[in-house]
Parts: sequence; C-alpha cells; structure tokens
Amino acid sequence: FPNFFSKNDNSIIWKKEIIHRANKIIAISENTKSDILHFYNIDPSKIEVIYHGNSINLNYHSTTNNNLPENYLLFVGNRNGYKNFRLFIESVSSIINKEKINILCVGGGKFSKEEIALFVSKGIEHRIEQRNLNDNQLIKAYKNALAFIYPSLYEGFGMPILEAYACSCPLVCSETSCFPEIAKEGASYFNPLDIESIRYAIEAVLYNETYKKGLINKGKEIEKLFSWEKTCKQTLDLYKT
Repeated sequence: FPNFFSKNDNSIIWKKEIIHRANKIIAISENTKSDILHFYNIDPSKIEVIYHGNSINLNYHSTTNNNLPENYLLFVGNRNGYKNFRLFIESVSSIINKEKINILCVGGGKFSKEEIALFVSKGIEHRIEQRNLNDNQLIKAYKNALAFIYPSLYEGFGMPILEAYACSCPLVCSETSCFPEIAKEGASYFNPLDIESIRYAIEAVLYNETYKKGLINKGKEIEKLFSWEKTCKQTLDLYKT
C-alpha cells in the first residue's frame, strides 16, 4: 500500500538494507515471509517463521464493567489508512441504526473532525465512542462485545485475534493477508473492500446464535496454539544456530 507512505520515507531503504545484511530473519507469519520473498531477492532458508503469543491474562482482570455501553461492536487500535475504519463504518451504519446497537473504539486517539463528520452523515454520532483502556479494562470490553470487528487491509500477525479468542469474543475479520493463517476457522470472514461482504459477515454473527457460539469455541482452541513461551523457545533456538 504505497499510497499510505511518503516518498521521502527512509524506512523503506533501511528495511531493505537490514534484510540483506541479516544472518537470519524472523517473520511473524508465513504471509510475512511470503511478502519478504516477493519484494526482496533473498534465500528462503534465511527466513524463520516464529509466531507471536497472547499477552491477555484472564486471571488478573477486573470484574467491573467500566460503564461500558450496551450492545456494542468492538474496534481496537488505530483507525487510519490500511486499518480500513471508514469502510467499516459505511458498511455497519445501517445495522447500527436498524438494531440500535453501538460501536466502541478502543485506542487510536480521539475522533478526528473528518471521522465525526462521517458519523453525522450516517446518523450514528450518538452511538459511537472512543476510549483508552488498560489491559484489564480491555478484557472486559472484549468479553461484553457482541463481536470484535477487524477490517484491516493488511496485518503481519494480528494480535487482537488472539485477544478476542482468549476473551470468548466472536471475531469478524478480513479474509486477507495473515488473517486466515492466524484466525483459521474461528472467524466470520469478509472481503475488506466490499461493503456488502462486511455487513453480511457481521450480521451472520449477530443473527445466528449457534454460529456465534461455534466461532467462540473454535477460537478458544485456536488460541491455545500460540504462546509467548513457544515464541521465546523458538527464538532462542534460532539464535543458538
């Protein structure tokens, strides 16, 4: 997505130099490895895929509800560029107005004037809010959400996937980049560039309790496949080589 970067962004040059100089490269997904091989002429054996773990600790979260809104869809993180927030809003506004549900955005800073104007144009300005939450509060936000929506056009790993799974929150996400690799069969997928596809995937979770529970159960099992202990061991083993 070169349109999201300045032509004067030196990080592109630095990344290329570092990739060629490195003895080994740790990629956080097979999708990332594939992209590196696509853009850079290097030996595939130089790259090792080591997945992230999940930092959500359910043993220490608060039982208070933090005055969370009722009946809300959850969006976590930055909202600019490839995060695809605007198209998400355009796709979900009709559901928000029809079902009288809300949107809770966690992190990403306060809404911009442009975002507020979008909300007003869709008639949902009173049904969406932004909050900055600590990890304990975030756990509660996942647990109480109708679903977690992850509409990004691209991610390297997508750590919120594991956060949602750990908190028994149904996941609705893009069927692109690393998402199918990490989320596997635990998500309701959509085409992130298609408004109707996004809406349909969300409605599938909202209107089908059996399907929703099935996703939650699959997510719990998939989340067990990832851990920081495994990440640490694989990283240490790689350094030993």
